[in-house]
Amino acid sequence: GPFSPLSPMSKITRSGPHAIKQEQRELHKKVRVLLNDVLPLDDCCKITDDDIIMRHLIAKQWKEKDAVASVREYAKWRGVGKVNQVASLPYTLKVKDQLHGYFGRDREGFPVYFDQPNPSALTKLAKEEKREDIINWHLVVAEMGRRLAKEGKVDRITCVLDLRHVGMSIIGNPRAMSLLKECASIDQHKYPENMRVMCII
Repeated sequence: GPFSPLSPMSKITRSGPHAIKQEQRELHKKVRVLLNDVLPLDDCCKITDDDIIMRHLIAKQWKEKDAVASVREYAKWRGVGKVNQVASLPYTLKVKDQLHGYFGRDREGFPVYFDQPNPSALTKLAKEEKREDIINWHLVVAEMGRRLAKEGKVDRITCVLDLRHVGMSIIGNPRAMSLLKECASIDQHKYPENMRVMCII
């Protein structure tokens, strides 16, 4: 039947595009016990703790120890960085304009995020604004997508990436490269399995 991220773990057969079998459900149960001391996760946009654990298991290729370490690091990162509160911080219009945002939903109901990275504009922004504010605004946008997915009772987002402004010149642009790499690292390690489909244009 259709996937419901709010279903009990015993009934979940899919996580995003991934088929979940009894073996994976048993492994999830073991990992959950090992993480009992950090649960419930202080995450205002989570669907459930079980959903978060499953995403990290998938991202770590079902390696128990790696998934446990990954979720622990995630819990620590959210607490130390006060990620639940980043949306309430003051941001300038220049910082807010660096990421384009969400535009409706696709045919399957997934929120659609549109991004058009511009290394030159990002370098200029980094000279005028605090790096911390730029990174935090990236978190605000990521958290927004998770909230929209949860409200729509889906578990992933669709991303449309317009690379018209990105060329070989970015290699000689260390400031922009550094920011883009940090944002990509956050997406990969802190928000694993957050994207269902990426369309590159």
